[in-house]
Amino acid sequence: IKDISILGVLGISLLFFSGKEIVKIYGISQLILVTFLLIFGLFQLIPLITSIQNGWIYDGNVSTLTFGLNKNLVGIFFFNIAIFLFISKKFEKKEWLQYILAVIIGLIIIFLVRDRTVGIILFLFLICYTLIKRKKNISKLSRFLIVLLPIFLTIFSLFLSLNYGKKEWITIFNENLSGRVQ
Repeated sequence: IKDISILGVLGISLLFFSGKEIVKIYGISQLILVTFLLIFGLFQLIPLITSIQNGWIYDGNVSTLTFGLNKNLVGIFFFNIAIFLFISKKFEKKEWLQYILAVIIGLIIIFLVRDRTVGIILFLFLICYTLIKRKKNISKLSRFLIVLLPIFLTIFSLFLSLNYGKKEWITIFNENLSGRVQ
């Protein structure tokens, strides 16, 4: 109950911030977290590199940048940092730097952290961000589709989970997207 009340107070305090400020605060906290993890890893206080079995690039042991944590969690840390770079005012006038840093972070996610799902999502974000930024006026149909997309993806995800193992294309889709060995 104590933890829930603390989360409630923090949630209420965030009502006084705009959405962009909340994302900035979150991005900065992720940047600080990854910095501390890197420092701790370099001083060997936590494992910097771990190995996973049956990786998606090589057979056998594969070294990944995980800080001793789940690779998907570390991928999300880096993804949040990339998103923070895109909404940061400091990089707003240097759009080319935003894209270079995001691509570098994407490559780190895919090849060092070995989290293809988050890497693909980051590159899809870059494509969508570029298309939306280039087009100032978004049509009503586009806005409608943007609202429907999460609903469609939720239904599609439920369909995949309920039919996993029943249809061969779902297994192939899962292997290509996540590289998991089932």
